Amino acid sequence: MEKGILEQLEQMRALMIQSGMKHGFGNAKTIQLSKRLDELLNEYDMLNSSKKEVEIEETNFFQ
Repeated sequence: MEKGILEQLEQMRALMIQSGMKHGFGNAKTIQLSKRLDELLNEYDMLNSSKKEVEIEETNFFQ
């Protein structure tokens, strides 16, 4: 799952930069892509936070 979201992040980032270079970074399409990238980054962060919490709980359990 994590690999899939990383690929999506890279693709969205590339699209946003490409749109920004072509249409400008204040362009509505570029801003829309930026917002989608933010959503993906938040999703990735939540996945990693949850993963770290489980690792911490497992570490505490076995001590």
